[in-house]
Amino acid sequence: MFVTALRAIADGQWQACVDGIRDFTQQTRVTSATTLRVAVECIRERAKAARQPLSDDYWRVLHAWATRAIDEAHYKPTGLSDVRTSLLEASEALDKGGHPQWGSDVRQQLATFESSKP
Repeated sequence: MFVTALRAIADGQWQACVDGIRDFTQQTRVTSATTLRVAVECIRERAKAARQPLSDDYWRVLHAWATRAIDEAHYKPTGLSDVRTSLLEASEALDKGGHPQWGSDVRQQLATFESSKP
């Protein structure tokens, strides 16, 4: 199913990508930051291709990705170093996209993560 999503990306079939990611996460019962990030990109590209504004689903999945990325960083030796900039960009995008509560939540999670490290 994940391969189906990747093929859909290669073919520019953005809804098929979104559907493939959804099916993959339902089947495996695992929602990783990576799969959420792919879903974010596919939802954004779908909106661009249709010349439509970003949907509420986009903002919800972007927030879910940020939350999951921070959560997964607890288990990585590098912590947030590889995603910190993307997380700050996501929080700013959430603010500008009309979801300041989610942008604030991401910044708070970042601050909590960083204050918990020695």
